[in-house]
Amino acid sequence: LRLQAQMPRMSQQMMDAILSEVPRYSASPAAYSAAVLQRCRLATRLFLRIIASGRPPVSRDIRVVQAIARDVALSGEPLEPLLHALRIGARVGWDQTLQVSLVDPDVSPRTLLPLAGQVFEYIDQLSSRIAEAYAQQVEERPRPQALSEPAMFEDLLAGRPVPGAAGPRPRVVLAVASATPAVAETTSGRLRTRLPDAVVGQRRGHSIWLMERAPLGSLLADCAGDADVAFGLGTGSDDLALERAAQEAALAAELGLRLGLGQGRPRVFQYAEVYTYAAALAEAPALSRSHTALLGPLLGRPALLETLRQYFATGRSVSRTAAAVHLHRQSVVYRMRQVATLLDVSLDDAEAMFRLEAAVRTLPAA
Repeated sequence: LRLQAQMPRMSQQMMDAILSEVPRYSASPAAYSAAVLQRCRLATRLFLRIIASGRPPVSRDIRVVQAIARDVALSGEPLEPLLHALRIGARVGWDQTLQVSLVDPDVSPRTLLPLAGQVFEYIDQLSSRIAEAYAQQVEERPRPQALSEPAMFEDLLAGRPVPGAAGPRPRVVLAVASATPAVAETTSGRLRTRLPDAVVGQRRGHSIWLMERAPLGSLLADCAGDADVAFGLGTGSDDLALERAAQEAALAAELGLRLGLGQGRPRVFQYAEVYTYAAALAEAPALSRSHTALLGPLLGRPALLETLRQYFATGRSVSRTAAAVHLHRQSVVYRMRQVATLLDVSLDDAEAMFRLEAAVRTLPAA
């Protein structure tokens, strides 16, 4: 009875611990708190039922947790945060049970200790059933669209009717680019798990995802991991056909990767952000002449050219450039003075710096 009276408090403690300790949930507590609290209440009732009876979860309990796992899979959320939350909930529930046992002779530690191993064994069983339900849902969800997905992708881009399609047409385009095909495949595989409703195709040799709304940055960061991946993002509208948005998203990801644009993770680019570089690269002979005219004195001095490249890549930070090229800060200052002298420009001239940065970023790799 004392444990039952603690149910609301135990549920709240579980929720607080989960929102604090599970990184995905702690990053956006407002977005997850309602669902987490509901699951904590279910978990508390289940935990107390196991404690009171000493018996494993019944079929109804298993169906409930499996339904939660399927909902998580359908929403595109990863499985690990849910399993992490289950482990935290079991820990909090057991800690609360031990606290009650210290003051209630009917629930003494001597009585509880033999039950501890069974309880956590049952929690492991629930984890396995959750993982099975999640994996089954992920496997089954794309299957109906697998045979027709390429045709559906082309129909959506062309604005043609899609037979049997339900819900609003996708407006958002996500492109994935990596210099390593295996990395692109791995990232796309993770995206498939997280975005089961997206329709996938190819443009400019890159994986293209069509969806209703833009994915969260945290989702893209999780899927990319530590790999060098760039994402392009576009949105179709009355003024921009979805086909054009897909082409622009693919080009944005491609240029972001090729030119080393962006800082941190994930690196996500809109076409408008890379348009200047796209325009410059469109006319190769003229661009080559521009490189010679703007950077000629540096083309035979790779150390100075690399210093200038890192200077722009680090947002014109002398300290970060020094770290990137493994030099003392004063050595970078000296090199930049040499660059200014050789190119006959002022480092304070915004227009000259704009032209130089565009030239350096579009310069083919040595």
